[in-house]
Amino acid sequence: KTSVFSAMLAALLMSLTGAKLTADLPKATPVVSDHGLGEKAGINVAMSQDLFTSFIDHLLPEIWKLVNQKIVVKGKTISFTVPYLFTVNLKINEFTLSDVYYDSTKTRVDMFEANNTLGIHIANSSIHFNLTYGLVLDPKIVSDAGKLEFGIDHFGLDFIFGMRPRPDDPKKVMINVTQSDLDIQKSMLHSNFNNTNEFGFVIFKFLRVFSSPLVGIITTTFHKYSEFLINKAMDFLPNPLVFDQATLDISLLESPQITKNFLPLMFVGKFTPKGKELPFENVAMLPSYNANGDSLQVYISDFTIKSLLYTLQQLGFLTVTVDKSLIPSLLNFDTWEFSFFFPNIGKVYGYDKKVRLTLYSVDTAPEINVQPGFINFTSTFNMNIDVQIDKEDDIWETAIVLKIIAYATGSVSIKKDLDLFLEISTLSILITKVVESKIGEIKVSGFNAFSVVISRVIQYSVNLIFSRGFKIGRFLPFDIDLDNIDFELCLGYMLFQITPKFDSEETKQSISKFFLEQFEKPELLESFTGKSSAFRQILSKEIIKATNEYDIEDMLMRSGLGRLHTSVKNLKAIHSYIEDQKETRM
Repeated sequence: KTSVFSAMLAALLMSLTGAKLTADLPKATPVVSDHGLGEKAGINVAMSQDLFTSFIDHLLPEIWKLVNQKIVVKGKTISFTVPYLFTVNLKINEFTLSDVYYDSTKTRVDMFEANNTLGIHIANSSIHFNLTYGLVLDPKIVSDAGKLEFGIDHFGLDFIFGMRPRPDDPKKVMINVTQSDLDIQKSMLHSNFNNTNEFGFVIFKFLRVFSSPLVGIITTTFHKYSEFLINKAMDFLPNPLVFDQATLDISLLESPQITKNFLPLMFVGKFTPKGKELPFENVAMLPSYNANGDSLQVYISDFTIKSLLYTLQQLGFLTVTVDKSLIPSLLNFDTWEFSFFFPNIGKVYGYDKKVRLTLYSVDTAPEINVQPGFINFTSTFNMNIDVQIDKEDDIWETAIVLKIIAYATGSVSIKKDLDLFLEISTLSILITKVVESKIGEIKVSGFNAFSVVISRVIQYSVNLIFSRGFKIGRFLPFDIDLDNIDFELCLGYMLFQITPKFDSEETKQSISKFFLEQFEKPELLESFTGKSSAFRQILSKEIIKATNEYDIEDMLMRSGLGRLHTSVKNLKAIHSYIEDQKETRM
């Protein structure tokens, strides 16, 4: 037992000589600056042009590979009407993406500050599909079935879009495609029928004849549907994020303002317990981005951290238990030791019982103040001094309840693999009240010595716990390798800068898997293949528009394909049907 006396004696001497046990901490100071501020944002995220380009170069091909392997459309029917002629019913027995290629060396992302848009440039690309189909015209003048391999052997893409608030929900943004130049030469359209039906040969020739209208249909449908598809996918992004009994509001404060090299996003960044609001507001202001910083920058205000602590406190999660198992070499944690501070505890329970401390936040949430290089922390806790009264059944009884105020200063760091480290440099505890006592009257004279010893014990315990690192990367939806991590404590906020390594195989597989899960959502697939899908509606309108602009029969006859109608039964039927419809309209 004598090994403990040195610590106890030092604490006692400090209390007798009047050594200062607590310190007054400065109040939180709002961040004020004249440049690049996001008003009342709890979290700011800034992504550079290089980040987007790296993503497209290294990850997009991997995502397409998985989509190619997993996304298969089966058993769907697409119908559209050619005015005055017939309705085409195309049954998709199986539709798959066979391959996608683009030249990553000629792929880039551009940011246009003048008109607040972002552009994606892809060159020297190709895409091919396989379709097993059944085709019926209504009236049923022809029918066909077979397999079609088709695609585009060479194309380029300039896709430019901006972002603006959604009319129905200003807290969300929607994509507005301002330009989608899909560069396709009709000679690059590829099709190959794999069936023995003569009608298949006719359709093959028909597609060749109509290559110019087809290019128009493809490019216009891509422009309109891509905008719809991106906005549809954005609808699936959860907001608020729900964590069991808590939520995180990640609403955008305003539509993003794209700069020359960065896309800054300003989020509310507010944690709340489910069904409750915060008793305080955000008065801080955050920088939007650092033009000379890393490709991904995250600014987290002390408001967001405080809202998290308030939420944890309301849900009863701010509880810490300290006992012999946590610090085996420092104290024995028994009633004999605690009798030095509270003499009656040994008299009531005996001198050989185990003791533990349980600290839990009460009344108000902890106050946190982020300063350059360090963090100040102030909180009111209740401290239970529990005694094990039955060792066999592990039954504990609370002998004393003390109300304390804790003042702490410490530092936070984030290192490779997103490991969070916390170190308390100073901790002072002030006992303000005896809330409950089962050992009779407690003398205040022992408080100071107990405060010093326990503050050292708690400081040691917390530092020991966080010395191993807290893996915050586990909360990300995917694994990612980081080339550089720069974490900094600033005035009123934390700055977290990283450079993701999208070229590592582990990152490619993990992020590709995440995107595949989004593609596989039934709602998203329904938007493409459903009976009332946007894709079907857009495609039908463009086909109708093309048939109104071109004389189908004239194109067939001028191509020489019309001469085949005498030898091909199905084409003869179509030709006769077209002639009958013309006479009827006349």
